[in-house]
Amino acid sequence: MAFQDNFYSILGILLLCTLSVSVTLYPPSWNEICDVNRTDNHLFLNCVAEGHEGVRFIFKDLVNYSTGVNTTYTVHITCRGTGNISMIWPVKIPGLIDVRVEGCKIYDYINDWNNASLDNTPDNLQSLQIVDSTSMIDVSVLFTSLNNVQNITDEFTCGHEETIRVLKMRNMSMAFHVSDPLVLQRIRPQDNPIELIKNFLNQDVKCVYKKLEEMEETYTRSMSKHHMNVLSSSSEYPVLKYINYSHNHWTEINEIFQDWRTRFTEMKYLDLSHNKISKIEFRDRFDLPPGEDTIIDIRHNNISTLTVQNILDWSALDNMFIDIRGNPLDCGCFKQTLIFKLQSESFFKGTISKYKYLQNMTCASPESAKGIKIINLSKIEMGCEIPPEDLSIYLVALGVIAAILILVIIVTFRYRREIKIILYTRFHVVLPWDVDDKKEEKEYDAFVSYSSGDEDWVYDYLQQKLETPADEDTPAFNLCLHQRDFIGGTSILENIIDSIENSRHTIVILSKNFLKSIWGMEEFKHAYYQSIIKKHRHLIIVKYEDIPENIMDETLKRCLKTFTYLDVKDVMFIDRLRFALAIKTRPTKCDSKCEKGMIDLTLPGPLVITNGPNVINTQVSNTSDDSGYVDVNPVSNNVYCNNNFQKDDIKANYV
Repeated sequence: MAFQDNFYSILGILLLCTLSVSVTLYPPSWNEICDVNRTDNHLFLNCVAEGHEGVRFIFKDLVNYSTGVNTTYTVHITCRGTGNISMIWPVKIPGLIDVRVEGCKIYDYINDWNNASLDNTPDNLQSLQIVDSTSMIDVSVLFTSLNNVQNITDEFTCGHEETIRVLKMRNMSMAFHVSDPLVLQRIRPQDNPIELIKNFLNQDVKCVYKKLEEMEETYTRSMSKHHMNVLSSSSEYPVLKYINYSHNHWTEINEIFQDWRTRFTEMKYLDLSHNKISKIEFRDRFDLPPGEDTIIDIRHNNISTLTVQNILDWSALDNMFIDIRGNPLDCGCFKQTLIFKLQSESFFKGTISKYKYLQNMTCASPESAKGIKIINLSKIEMGCEIPPEDLSIYLVALGVIAAILILVIIVTFRYRREIKIILYTRFHVVLPWDVDDKKEEKEYDAFVSYSSGDEDWVYDYLQQKLETPADEDTPAFNLCLHQRDFIGGTSILENIIDSIENSRHTIVILSKNFLKSIWGMEEFKHAYYQSIIKKHRHLIIVKYEDIPENIMDETLKRCLKTFTYLDVKDVMFIDRLRFALAIKTRPTKCDSKCEKGMIDLTLPGPLVITNGPNVINTQVSNTSDDSGYVDVNPVSNNVYCNNNFQKDDIKANYV
């Protein structure tokens, strides 16, 4: 009986301790979404926020329970459904050493920008990992902080510089919301977001991350190629060993990494794999004693060309090993000097020996060599074998060539436009009577107007095909994508106008989602104006799906009857689009028609033209002769050609 009493007493004490932990060491409401495990003086909370529990997970609530207790915390939280959290940077909570956030919308992230008390708050955070999450930036807080940059604390700028060891941001993005609907009206004209950001970056604050050993920023679509320059200009990383910038769609190696020894003296592993890098450049400024190699991982990129000199240069880099496995190497006949070197065991001597792995890399081209290891490659597979001296083979070949030439002559006139497209996209040949539009100086080749509902197709297909073509000889085009290139803090309308003005073309991705987008239609109308008023075809319409005519805007209907559109179902769609971006129609003959009182505008109806201070009511019929010109009958005796109208001096309104 005494034993039974003692047993229940001990059990009661344990239950009281458990209850005490749940009440005093973390917010009681977390019990509904968190599993709690305790070992010694460490508490591990594994939480799942699904959005329907009535509980908002707020990291800062933990401060009231962790202050003054001898307990450390690990908090891992996963969001599902509509679940979201509040987490403020820096995450300074007494005892908190490890945080992992996955799949969440993170609110209040920048709200402590001027919190001076952070300087006296204990900081224990050693590991911060944010995965597949979005930071929801409040525009009103952002502009307030940037307008008062002198009040931004060093603690906010540098974060956990004294304690952080592991910092990982994987597929983390930003989105903007407005908590105060009137905030946009309170933005002053002098609040230029670019200047405000420059003021922030020019702060005289030096961050030294004394314990940071591992840093990752991966799976981002919109990271600027200058990102690392900004990140490293005001920061030092004396013990940083592992840097991961893989899966970021980079097409070149950032200058900071080309000269990495000047900033990351302790780096052991640089991961740039699974990008789109096609050229390798590194600098070696120091003569270093033999030591452990720093691994530069450039696997699974877009490196197709390799030379013997490349390998010699790599082997001369002290204490550095470059790994290019998984790249699409070209093993054609013109590369036979390299192939024969790599097949020779005598080539791999001294420091070159660490690149012997190249022998076992497989070829991506030509087709006869595809999938074959370099060590096993023959001249026949490289395409270098000389054909036998058999006259019949030559005669057959000549007959085939003659037949092909005859066929080409027959179909040339029938498919002359398609042939011009193929000549340009495959062989980069521009016919003399076509004018190369590349001469026009604009920041972007094209502004892409699309609905967020079609975003995956735009990024995964259109952007890849136009900005980073698989063939290095295919010209790349510089696109303006609103999610990536719009200037934060500037109104959407200003961004639209500036992007269209700074682009040679506007590509409209016409879909049902697009018709529902207010800003998409606004972009279309501005691009339509460019095509009507300017002397070249600015607007390119891409028909993404079939759309009933009865749901179209009247302007859009009129535009589809006036302009030829491209259909994504067309097997030559991407070729037609490249051709449209690079080639424009011949200049119009407005100058020669001025004396006849004609304007080279094809308009759907009468319009009123206002030129400077003088109003000229001009009736323009909606009919035109074969030349494409329409008669203009000005009220005054003056004769105007649209070439004489300046952009800011003319307004055209249908009457």
